[in-house]
Parts: sequence; C-alpha cells; structure tokens
Amino acid sequence: MSTFSDLTRTEKRDMIRGEPFDGPQVTIAPRSVRDLLDTLDSIPNNKLGTTHPAASSLGLIEENWGVDMTSFPPPPPMYGGRTFRPAGDAATWDLRLLATLAVLSEFTHGQGDYMGSQINSAVELRNINKRFKKDLDLVTTVDVVRVIRDLLHPLEMNEEDVLATRKRKNEYNGRRKSERDNTKATELAIDTDMPVGGEAMERVEKKLRKTRLPDKVESDSEEEMLAPGERME
Repeated sequence: MSTFSDLTRTEKRDMIRGEPFDGPQVTIAPRSVRDLLDTLDSIPNNKLGTTHPAASSLGLIEENWGVDMTSFPPPPPMYGGRTFRPAGDAATWDLRLLATLAVLSEFTHGQGDYMGSQINSAVELRNINKRFKKDLDLVTTVDVVRVIRDLLHPLEMNEEDVLATRKRKNEYNGRRKSERDNTKATELAIDTDMPVGGEAMERVEKKLRKTRLPDKVESDSEEEMLAPGERME
C-alpha cells in the first residue's frame, strides 16, 4: 500500500490512477472506515440534510474518485445498456445513499470506476436474495455497505491476527519475566539460606524459627549447663 499521509484527496486519487491496477487499494485504516460508518449510522434521516447534504457528499466523491456521476455506476455487462443508477440528477438521490458512497470513496481514492462495478455486483446479488422486494434494479445504501464490508473484511481479519499474535507475545514475555524473577529469587535464597516466595515458604520459615536452637542456653542449674558425662564434685 502506498503512503498517503501528506497528500490531498485529489493527489491520492491521481497517484493511484497512475498506477497499474492489480486489485483494490484501501487507503485508510479499516477502523477509521468503521468509525465513519458508525457516525453515519447514528444520524437520523431527518438530520442528514444538515450533517451530510448532497453537495458535501458529491464534493467528496469528486475529490476522491473524479467519476462522472451522470453515468455512475456504469451499465453492467449483459444488461443491454440498462443501468442500476437511481433516476434523475445525483444531487436528488437519497442522502444516506450519497453519504455512504462518500464513505466508500474516502478509502478507495482513484478507484471509482472499479467501485462502480463492485456496486453493480452487489445489486445483482441482492436481486437473487428473495428477502428483498424493493428497488431490485436500483443501487441502494445496502449495496454500498456490502461493498464496504467486502473490502474491509480480509483486512480486519489480518488486524485481528496481528492483535492476537501481539497478545500471545506479550503473555509469553510476561511468563518469561516471571520465570526469570523467580529464578533470581531462588538463587538468592540458596545463597543466603533463606526460604523465599509464597505462603508455603513462609510457613517453612516460621517452623524453622520455632525449632532452631538458640545460640546460648540459659539455665538456673549449673549442672544442666555441663557437658554429658561431667558431674559437679
């Protein structure tokens, strides 16, 4: 994937357009795309005219794709020139559809023509599904969301694999560190003849203190202080 951090939308668009196409490029992190979708989903339809007016969505699509919206998406093959695009000027389309197209364009700079073909495929797949009864031959928000999810899914799987690997590595490093600390503590205990670590070792230490003979034995009887075999005369 190319590095785009310092480029404008149109610069990203033109850069990718100038490269040989060998598959779609996702130009921002999948989590960022999900954030855009979640934000859009949280906005009720009656607020979209304020938050996502048609002109703003079309402006983003133009910057990111530069496609001709009077013929987007292009007629799919084997349909006799029939198109799936909604009727009328794109500025009159459903605002959520336009906003979702803008989200798709935000991470597929310079790939508008290819995305048009993917949207056509999504419409065809929806037509096969018997649960859908409305707008069978027209692009809907459902179709664009499907394209977004299909593009992100393999990348999100890779992200999950990376996170899982990182978690396993951190857990392994934690265990190794714990083992090294325990080894050092054990070596110190052996050197100093002091038990260390855990309740069991504490109980051993207490027992040893109770059974250990004192350095000096005090007694009221001088006879008791004599060595075995000696008697006072």
